[in-house]
Amino acid sequence: FTDLDVGIRAADESPKVHSLKSAVSKLSSPPHSIEVHLESDCAVSSRCLETSALDRILYSFLRKLNRGNVGRTRLWVGEVSEGFLRFAFQGERQANIQFEPEELATLAVSLAAEVSDVAAIEQSYLGSSNGWVWFHWPILRTAPDAHFCDCEI
Repeated sequence: FTDLDVGIRAADESPKVHSLKSAVSKLSSPPHSIEVHLESDCAVSSRCLETSALDRILYSFLRKLNRGNVGRTRLWVGEVSEGFLRFAFQGERQANIQFEPEELATLAVSLAAEVSDVAAIEQSYLGSSNGWVWFHWPILRTAPDAHFCDCEI
């Protein structure tokens, strides 16, 4: 595989802190118009490429919810345990949403949580129940004076 833009890739791989708020802000805008509730803002990645992985998970979940015809969707994000956020989606109607070990969302969550893909499902790092669909993502602990990236992933 030949990289199409080596300069951009180098910039994407360089250390730059990204905030939760910037990672989910576009979800509340058309065409998505999801009601987003953040418990607080925090750092969620240290590079643009990591933020892209989080972005792919979010869109994977939205595709699953759309296929499940859940109607209007809300997203709540808050800290659930030391060092982890829970991204929890709720639709107007319940849907039976399943996750498989080889899916992109499962693989990305398992890598971020440092568990196997099967363990990510078994230990509920991602899943669905009673109208809720969720995944967990690690919080990035940063220095108080950390510079946050202003890119638009």
